[in-house]
Amino acid sequence: MKLIFISFLLFPCITYSQCNIQNSPNSSVRHLSTTNNSQLDNLIFGEKTELESLLMLKTKLNIAKGTNGLAYPSCSLNNCNGTIELGVDLLNLEYNRRGGKYFIVGILAHEFAHIIQFKNNMIFESTVQQEIHADIFAGWYLGYYFDQLIGNSPKRFLPASDLMSSIKNFKNNLKISFGQIGDTQYYSVNHHGNYTTRLMALHHGIDSYDRGFTNWREVFFRWGKNDATHLINKWNH
Repeated sequence: MKLIFISFLLFPCITYSQCNIQNSPNSSVRHLSTTNNSQLDNLIFGEKTELESLLMLKTKLNIAKGTNGLAYPSCSLNNCNGTIELGVDLLNLEYNRRGGKYFIVGILAHEFAHIIQFKNNMIFESTVQQEIHADIFAGWYLGYYFDQLIGNSPKRFLPASDLMSSIKNFKNNLKISFGQIGDTQYYSVNHHGNYTTRLMALHHGIDSYDRGFTNWREVFFRWGKNDATHLINKWNH
């Protein structure tokens, strides 16, 4: 725990908006075909393909103006499970920050978790439980992601050079990043979880994979909601 909070000093404060869940895309938002960065495009859409294959989903991914991450159960494509929208300003900010590429992967996995929730008509006690549940999955996916990255899997879209020596720092910094998108609006229906709760949710997900729980369905369906409730009761106050 000490290592996690000490590494807080390595990261600047993140000021963009949090993930939101909405019923349908806002038709007034202008969607973009690219981030104007080919490497960033390859990262985003490559990971989208990997997540779809792993989770057996079909999604539509929109790049939009702004700094938000959004998930919708509706989709304009045939046989599609939902729509994800990522703000181009968020993506560019993170891509140019040390370790930010991995944070982008985590945010994308978080939004995919919402699509799985929609597909399975999952019912949650509150928005914060739904968000922490998605954070746990994002952590699990990052554990899976780093495992493949270390193994030089051809499916991964980031270089693995020198990663082994700094893997612990990257994981700790990612936990800090998720903590920093927390909020303290405890009495709002849109409360997503405070700093510590979101940090510990990502930690729990990564730790679950590292301890050998490599089946995402067990983490997501068997224990996910109860684990989210436990973290909220322990930390979200």
